[in-house]
Amino acid sequence: MAELVVLPRANRPERCPVTGLHAWLDATAITAGPVLRKVTKANRPTGRGLHAESVNVLVQNAIARAGIGGGPWSAHSLRAGFVTYAHLRGASDRAIAHQTRHRSLASVGTYVRIHQAWEDNAATMLGL
Repeated sequence: MAELVVLPRANRPERCPVTGLHAWLDATAITAGPVLRKVTKANRPTGRGLHAESVNVLVQNAIARAGIGGGPWSAHSLRAGFVTYAHLRGASDRAIAHQTRHRSLASVGTYVRIHQAWEDNAATMLGL
């Protein structure tokens, strides 16, 4: 049975994935089929969806254009980044798992990438 997962609009339109999706669909005149499609050399979408490895290449190219070092980066980095950011903003593991389609709450925890000891530190709650 299909389960409904919603994506609300962001407060800032320039960072809103829903606004971006609608802009893409309007610009490409896509009304059915895959949203992420192969494009021609003339930058026109075809009717065929992107191969999963193509998404990795697109992510890696975008990272390079942004001048962000480190890595390695992949489409999977987007999922891990979402989980980490949602966690840092106070989303529950259950809410994150529902959005990302994780079946296990334990696996959500493995995606949280905290690289600074002062972020999400339980000891900051002591003495309050």
